[in-house]
Amino acid sequence: MSAKAQYGWGVIGCGRMVEKRMGPALVAADDVSTIAFCSRDAERATQFADQFGNGNAYADIDALLADDQIDIVYIALPHTLHAQTAIRCLNAEKHVLVDKPAATHTRDVVSMIQTAAATDRKLRVLHQQRFHRGNQQLLEIVDNGELGRVHLVRLQIGMWMRGYSAWRFDPKLAGGGALMDLGPHALDLILTLLGTPVAVTAHTADLALHEKVEDFCAVTIEFADGRMAVADFSYSSHAYGGQIDVFGSEGSVVIRGSMQQTAEWSMLKRIGSDEGPWETSNDVGDCFGDAIAAMHSEIAGSVASEAYHYVNIGLVIDAAYESAATGRRVPLGR
Repeated sequence: MSAKAQYGWGVIGCGRMVEKRMGPALVAADDVSTIAFCSRDAERATQFADQFGNGNAYADIDALLADDQIDIVYIALPHTLHAQTAIRCLNAEKHVLVDKPAATHTRDVVSMIQTAAATDRKLRVLHQQRFHRGNQQLLEIVDNGELGRVHLVRLQIGMWMRGYSAWRFDPKLAGGGALMDLGPHALDLILTLLGTPVAVTAHTADLALHEKVEDFCAVTIEFADGRMAVADFSYSSHAYGGQIDVFGSEGSVVIRGSMQQTAEWSMLKRIGSDEGPWETSNDVGDCFGDAIAAMHSEIAGSVASEAYHYVNIGLVIDAAYESAATGRRVPLGR
């Protein structure tokens, strides 16, 4: 292997996320040697291969998996197809980066992780917002101990979803609504900040869109050492970008605009009684490029597996839907 390895990528699914985000990020990555595309619509796969790729276009997943130039497969399909497609790719001895959520049930996340272990391949989930410059600064502030003991995280992420892909409103394809789709980004950060969750209470609602999946979810997450998180996820919000409030024993941080791909974001830090000014930046970082680099790093052995983290995210989502359906607090780790 050369000093800097080159990786061939195959992309399954040719939708908006690939067109706007991952396609350009793969093209920009200097350690990506091949980019092939697969879609049931052969013409669309060819269009994407012409636009972004220097590999082949496929209308059949097995044909893509037989391409020996491909080391890693990125799965950008409707949520309920993630687990079966990831397992299929892992069994074909390809590494896998799957869009969030990893799967629509925790049992399927576990099956994906077990398959990755059995095939000696790497499995990662695309939580690109953790690489946003604002969120990276937040994690550094917490890791440096500037806030003291973090005891509460409050997070909101929302958008107005009318006019987006119809499959997101189909439970058979989406597996859920705002909680399933937007929740993983929030939970990725919340669990990184607060640790292992122990109980969940949630409420889902149809506030405005009147579709077959929830357009709103509010969730409270409890942690073993008394820490708490409260969050809401919405398809029926005209605000875009989200907000994070992190409260510690010595200070707090507020970030606006770092949970989605906005043009700018802002941060306010309070340490003790000293409140700094709002700082605004249009430097969002390279969220998708960094996610690609993290995939390469895990394959190279310089980044550890996040399997336990993915399972915990799945457990919180499963418990939130159970709580919303029963009206009860749902303990985890049963």
